[in-house]
Amino acid sequence: MSKLIFWELVGVFIIFVLGTIFHFAYDWLGNIKALGFIFPVNESVWEHLKMVFGPFIIFSVFEYCFINKSFNKMIVAKTLAIFSACIAIILLHNGYRLILGHHVVIIDIVIFLLSIVFGQFLSYKILSGSHPRMFTIDLSYLCIFLLFVAFIFLTYNPPNIFLFK
Repeated sequence: MSKLIFWELVGVFIIFVLGTIFHFAYDWLGNIKALGFIFPVNESVWEHLKMVFGPFIIFSVFEYCFINKSFNKMIVAKTLAIFSACIAIILLHNGYRLILGHHVVIIDIVIFLLSIVFGQFLSYKILSGSHPRMFTIDLSYLCIFLLFVAFIFLTYNPPNIFLFK
C-alpha cells in the first residue's frame, strides 16, 4: 500500500470521527453563537455540511505534513474532496428523504461516511495525478474561501429554503 493511499484511508476515519465530534460540539460548548460558523447549530442539511468542511480542513493540514505533495496540489485535491462530499450529502440525503418522506439516522450516518470516502477517493486521484493548472489552483482557493464565507453568513442569515430547514 502506498503512503498516499494509507493517508487517504486514515483520512476517512479521522474526518468521520472529527465530523461526529463537530455534530455535537456546538451543544457541548454551550451554544456560543460565535462558534456557529464552525459547528452545526441545528439539524438542517446545510449545517451538517460543516461536519465535512471543518474536519476535511483539519485533516488536510495534518496530512500535508506527512505526504510529499505540493501545497497547491493539496489545495486542489482537498477542495474537490470537500465540495464533492458536500454535494453527495445534499443529493443523497434529499433523495432518500423524498422517497421515504422522513429521515433515518442510520442512513444519515452511512451517507456521511460514503461522502467522506467519495471525497477522499477524488482527493487521491488528484494527488496521484499530474500537477494542476494555475487556473484550477486559483479557483480552488476562491471556492474554499467562498464556502467559508457562506458558512459564516448563512449560519446567521439562513434563507427560507429546503437546505436550511
